[in-house]
Amino acid sequence: MSGLVPEEMRKLAPDPQTIEEIPVGTLLERAQRMRSEGWRLVQASCTRLVADQEVNYSFDRDGQSPDSPDAASLHGLHTLRVRLPMANPELPSISQFYWQAFLYENEMHDLFGIAVKGMALDFNGHFYTTMEPFPYVTREQDHGD
Repeated sequence: MSGLVPEEMRKLAPDPQTIEEIPVGTLLERAQRMRSEGWRLVQASCTRLVADQEVNYSFDRDGQSPDSPDAASLHGLHTLRVRLPMANPELPSISQFYWQAFLYENEMHDLFGIAVKGMALDFNGHFYTTMEPFPYVTREQDHGD
């Protein structure tokens, strides 16, 4: 990459990535705004932490040419992060704005025990077949309860 001037290097740099931690109560409002601003859902995931669970929804937006004056605000990866308690975790479904979210949401239910309310297509716990229900849920002995 030697010989590139700074402007050429900027064009090769990855798009900005941001993470915004939000309360569960604002998830639907934020998902709706992401949709209206032209963001597309690229992934949703859940992970078990020590004291809670973390759900991430990542969105990508393709804008105009990278050379346009407002290119920075039109490109990038933006992640909405929600934290849920281990006991009785519940989320509203974003499938009313991103229909394909039902796939991720059924996975969150079957593997992490998250009750996702209002899914476009709910497999009622039969999206995955596992030897043990909710295999990634922390067991009580993990918390010392």
